[in-house]
Amino acid sequence: MCGIAGFFNPDGIGPDSPVLASMAGALAHRGPDHQGLYQDRCCALASRRLSIIDLARGNQPVVHKPSGMVLVFNGEIYNYLPLRAELASLGHAFRTHSDSEVLLAAYMHWGDKCLRRLIGMFAFAVWNPRDRTLFLARDRMGKKPLFYTILPDRTLVFASEIKSIFQFPGIPRSMNVLAMDRLLDYGFNLAPDTFLSGIRQILPASFMHADVRGQREETYWDIPMERPVSPVSEDDAAEGLRHHLVEAVRDRLVADVPVASYLSGGIDSSSVTGLYAHLSNAPVHTLSIAFEDAGYDERHFARLVSSSFGTTHHEFLCSIAEEEIEKLIWHLETPLVTLL
Repeated sequence: MCGIAGFFNPDGIGPDSPVLASMAGALAHRGPDHQGLYQDRCCALASRRLSIIDLARGNQPVVHKPSGMVLVFNGEIYNYLPLRAELASLGHAFRTHSDSEVLLAAYMHWGDKCLRRLIGMFAFAVWNPRDRTLFLARDRMGKKPLFYTILPDRTLVFASEIKSIFQFPGIPRSMNVLAMDRLLDYGFNLAPDTFLSGIRQILPASFMHADVRGQREETYWDIPMERPVSPVSEDDAAEGLRHHLVEAVRDRLVADVPVASYLSGGIDSSSVTGLYAHLSNAPVHTLSIAFEDAGYDERHFARLVSSSFGTTHHEFLCSIAEEEIEKLIWHLETPLVTLL
C-alpha cells in the first residue's frame, strides 16, 4: 500500500511551500519506506512508498527527463513484465525494473488507452508540463482510492486519503447531508460523493483529464454483459474459471518481498491459498484474524485449510477496544454501520 497526493492549477500554484510535504506526511502510514516530492510552476506531486518491486531503485516520483513527464503511483501492475518487453521493442528505454517506470512509459506511448492494457490495482497521476495537463486514473474495481476537490480558484487537490487533502489550505470541512441520508436509508453512501461536502472520488474504471480548459472524466471499462454466442457446458465453465483463477494468483505472486495469503477458511481465501501452494516451490505463509466471539471466529476452518495445504500459519487476535474505534474510523474516513 502506497499513497499519492498533489495539486494542480493551470494558472500557477506559486512558490514551493511546506503544504506538499504536509500532504505526504498525512499518508506516511501508507508508505513508510520513502517520501518523494515534485513541484514546478503549475503542479505538485507527492508519493509515500511501500516497496514491493525493485526495492532499491523504484522510488517515486518517476520523471522521464526527455519529456519532463512525471508519475506518482499507488498499487501494482501485475503484467508489467510483458508490457515492459513490448514497450522496449517499441523503443522505450528503462533505468529500473519497477512497474512504476513501465506504467509511465505505457501512458506516454498509448495515452489513456494504456488503461485497457493494465492488469492490476492502481491509482496514479501523470503530469505533462509541456502542455500543462494532469491525468488521474483508477483501476477497474476501485481497489485503490483516489479523492479530489476543486477550489474556486481552479486548483485541483487530490490524494489517496481525504486527510491528506485537508492539509491544503482553504479546504471546507462540512458534512455531506445527502451522504448521511443515504447511509441511514441504505447502510452505505454512493460514489462519487463522500461524507464531506466538495470531496469526491474518481470512480472505479475511470480517469480524469485536467488542463487549462477544465476537467473531463471518462469511464474506460465496464463489466461486459453480453451472453455467450453458444452455450457453455458446466465442465468448460469450471475449467475456464480455474484457468482464470490460476492466472490471477500467479500474477499476484510477482514481488521482491515475501508474499503471504490471507486465509479465513471460506471458499474464496481457501481457493487462493490452495492455488498459491500449488504454484509455489517455497513454503506458503498464511495469516488469519481471530475473534474471541465464537460467532465471528473462523480459526477452526482456517486451520483445517492450512493443514491441508501444509502452510505456515499465523493468527492474530482482534479485540476492538473503545479507543481503537476512533483510530479505525480515522483510517476508513467513513462511518461504520453494524446491522444487528
